[in-house]
Amino acid sequence: MERLSFALVLFLFGLSPCLHAKEPLNEDEAFEAAGRLYQDARQDKLGAIEAFKRFADEFPSSRRGADAHFLIGESHFERAQRALESDPAFIRDGLAAKIPSGALREMEQAEKAYRSALKKADDQGLKSSVMYRLGEIAYNRRDWKEAVKAFASIESSWPKSYLLPESLLGLAYGHLMLDDFTKAEESMARLTRNFPQHLKNPQAQFVQGVLALRKGDYAQADKLLEPLPAPEARFYLAKTYLNSGKALLAATILNRLLKEEIASDLKEAAAFFIGDAFFLSKDYDGAIVKYKDLLRLHPFSKYKVAALYRIGSAYFQKKEYGQARLSFSAMIAQSPRDFYAPLAQFFIGESHLVMNQMREALFAYGKVVTGYKDAPIHPLAQYRLAWAQQEVGDHAQAVETLKSFVGANPGHDLAMNAYLIMGNSLARMKKHEEAMMAWQRVVDQASGTEVAEQALFLTLKLHDEAKNYGQILTSYQYIFRHLPPSQSKWRSLTYVIGAEAYLAQSKIEEAQGIYEMILKVYPKEEAAFYAQDGLAWCLTLSGRHEDAVKARERLREMMSVASSTFSFAPFNDLGLADSLYNQKAYEDAYQLYDKFSREHPESQAAEVALYRAGLSLYRMRYYSQAVEVWQKLWERPASPIVERALHQAADTLFRGGRYPEAVAAYKKIIERYPSGSQLALAHLRLAQAAFQTGKDADALKEAQFILIHLTKAPETVDALDLAEAVFDRSPAHDFGAFFRLIIEANPKGPVAAEAQFRWASRLFERKDFEAAAKGFQTFSVEYTDHQSLPKAQLLLGESQFNLKKYLEAAGAYERYTANYPDEDQVPLALFRLGSAQYSLQNFEAAAGAYQRLANDFSNSEYAKTAQFNLALAYKALGRSEEAQVAYQKYAEGATSVEDGTAALWELFGLQKEQKDYANALKTLEKIRSQAASNVEAVFESAYYTGEMHSFLGQQQQARLAWEQAASMKPSGHAYRLQSLAKLAEIYEGGAEWAKAAAAYDDLAKNAPVAGVAAAARERAQAMRKAGSAGKAPTTPLTRNGGESQSKGASGGP
Repeated sequence: MERLSFALVLFLFGLSPCLHAKEPLNEDEAFEAAGRLYQDARQDKLGAIEAFKRFADEFPSSRRGADAHFLIGESHFERAQRALESDPAFIRDGLAAKIPSGALREMEQAEKAYRSALKKADDQGLKSSVMYRLGEIAYNRRDWKEAVKAFASIESSWPKSYLLPESLLGLAYGHLMLDDFTKAEESMARLTRNFPQHLKNPQAQFVQGVLALRKGDYAQADKLLEPLPAPEARFYLAKTYLNSGKALLAATILNRLLKEEIASDLKEAAAFFIGDAFFLSKDYDGAIVKYKDLLRLHPFSKYKVAALYRIGSAYFQKKEYGQARLSFSAMIAQSPRDFYAPLAQFFIGESHLVMNQMREALFAYGKVVTGYKDAPIHPLAQYRLAWAQQEVGDHAQAVETLKSFVGANPGHDLAMNAYLIMGNSLARMKKHEEAMMAWQRVVDQASGTEVAEQALFLTLKLHDEAKNYGQILTSYQYIFRHLPPSQSKWRSLTYVIGAEAYLAQSKIEEAQGIYEMILKVYPKEEAAFYAQDGLAWCLTLSGRHEDAVKARERLREMMSVASSTFSFAPFNDLGLADSLYNQKAYEDAYQLYDKFSREHPESQAAEVALYRAGLSLYRMRYYSQAVEVWQKLWERPASPIVERALHQAADTLFRGGRYPEAVAAYKKIIERYPSGSQLALAHLRLAQAAFQTGKDADALKEAQFILIHLTKAPETVDALDLAEAVFDRSPAHDFGAFFRLIIEANPKGPVAAEAQFRWASRLFERKDFEAAAKGFQTFSVEYTDHQSLPKAQLLLGESQFNLKKYLEAAGAYERYTANYPDEDQVPLALFRLGSAQYSLQNFEAAAGAYQRLANDFSNSEYAKTAQFNLALAYKALGRSEEAQVAYQKYAEGATSVEDGTAALWELFGLQKEQKDYANALKTLEKIRSQAASNVEAVFESAYYTGEMHSFLGQQQQARLAWEQAASMKPSGHAYRLQSLAKLAEIYEGGAEWAKAAAAYDDLAKNAPVAGVAAAARERAQAMRKAGSAGKAPTTPLTRNGGESQSKGASGGP
């Protein structure tokens, strides 16, 4: 914001005559004395502030009171500006920096003084000046809304103020900071309309330039921003160049900015966009360097995810697809829900697609389709998924995917292509009617387009395969009469099918007419070749032998011209061979490829012909012959196609189990192409061949070479897998030394990360939990961007748990569940976390983990046990009611009678402890109903039913329960004997001597302890005597034992 004119301050002071220092000051003299202190540039404004404050206190009713408060505000405002300008962090970091506390204090004092001035002022000019200052203070404090409010009030309340242009500019800046570009434009429009002379102000030019850039008017943005020296203006000028295709100019400006001392947030943005400049200029190596510089200098940058995505994109553009996938995967692992995540996953699929790795592409596109349903890239990913599914032969799934695609995106640009592919898959599935319906939809809805012409051709081709000649001719007549002419190659091929249908029905004249039309209208299309051949047949069948010979000579001439000129037209030998190959007519394709390579041995295209001749033989399963053809290329100069053919030969030998020959071939390839594109694959095949022939040491040597010297190759994963297979088969090999060497060779690379993880995992599998824990800890610290970090945290927790280091284990499980809530193993981690906390007697934390598991993962295999352990935790905390609820839920969800009964017994034990005898009886009833076949449970529940009734004072019900228990078998069961003892007491107390004697006799007969049996017999005799005498015996029976133990587990989970 611009400062107020100093003339305003001078006006406030007026003329000031000389004063005698020792004379008392009147009102005007006091004001002017304070004014001189204010105007003295050598002095700090504190003196002026104090002077004006004394003036305001001594002359509270002065007409100059408002001026005094205003100048107090000016003094504080100037001190605030100096505080900002002298703070290194604020100068360096700009908006990213915290406003210095000293500056904030001065702003607060300035605002207070300005508001006092606003209350006292009568002069409208002074009021507008005060309001402008309040807007500046709000802007400097980053209170953009308050700044907008202040600047807008000048326009509404003081429309004739000399500060109106500056306030409109301030209003535009405020709206820009609030990202309200429409209102910023409106403010600039009013400034342009009413104060055009102010548009030359650099600040106004800057706003106009930013707005022009926002609207896409790059020429105007360039014109406005180019003359401005400010770093912010040059930054936006660079963005203008980026958007207008002048990436190198943008890079030049951004590079200069990075060398200057500018605000850190601006430097961070420049560091990111210079990467974009290199990317857009197709200097992908430079772009990668710049994005990595950003990540190194600003590790927590807001552009981090975008930079990681662009690094992957740069590798993709370089055709380094393996490295691109590594970059994209690392980005997704760090930010799986970011805007760029679905794009990265999509391009992982694209990288596989371009390498013809259809199955891998399928999985990658599938992750986009299932994991990012709301992403803009979702429809295209779904379309690509269907394409990949078709390519791998999964036509049924391709059809379903395409139906979903067109159902959700009926107006998509690829919708017609989707129906075309759907028809192809349906045709492969022999669902011909449905296929033709799909193609017909394309013909109807996209008439006149190339895709419609292709659909028309495929429809007739399907009829041709089914020999539906009548339908073909009907369609041909419709095309001829109702569709406009087309130069599409598919239309020409459609006409060929029409002619073939006429010829099949012996309508030679009609067929000949179509063939001649094709040769005239489409002389350079592939269809012309078939038309010339068809014309020769028509002439032969018509008996016009001389004309037929001429037609054949013309056909030979066409073939000759195609071969001698070696054009890329589709009717030459190679083009025809390719067509035949694509139609799986491999024998015919081989003959043409072989013919070309023999007739044109010096042509560079002969390499292609030999390579594809080998492929044709390979497809026909003539593997040895294919290898022989490919090996002819050893004599050719090194080239990509030769390298590919030699690899194909070696790979065929390898797949055929001819390992010695394969090894020799790969070694020759490595010798000839030491930096070849498939060097890593060659070494991998050597390792695999060694493994297959039992040479484990050689296998490890080759795998180690890949993992140390070819770390960017995608084969590193296979090399690690093979090494682990060796360690599985031959435990004598020191896997620790192997992995250690790989890690030490490239300690910061992705291969080292994978090696560290696998090393720790192998230690874990061998139950060396101490070493595994150290390995996973190292991995978690050193390789935080690796996609296996979640699993490493889980296995770190598992290792510590197995070592009974529950505190450390709990920490690992907590990190896993907090940071990776969508991982599959979260239920296990929560279960282990609860168990670790329980073992540490942190019952509250244990209960929290078990409760979350039970609530959020109720279908997990751990949920049931967690519910039981949750009850144990609540029980340990003394929270009986919650423990009872947990036991009840466990019992209700138990999958076996035993589990449910165990929980009910625990519930019963708690209810008994709480003296909740009524609910305890209900629980016992559930136990009896669930465990009717369990003798132990039946006896026990019967006994405790009597005991609960007894505690409730329900003696009759208690007696009935114990009588029921006494009536059961086996007679010597402990709870039956306890029930008998209770009954004997009841009978004795009720003077039922005969029953009491019978009960004691039963006890004497079945009690396992001799002393108890003898005492029972003695008591039975006493009961019989009492029955004869009519009075109770004087010596009671003494029983060992007491009240039964309450049911319930006392151990941990």
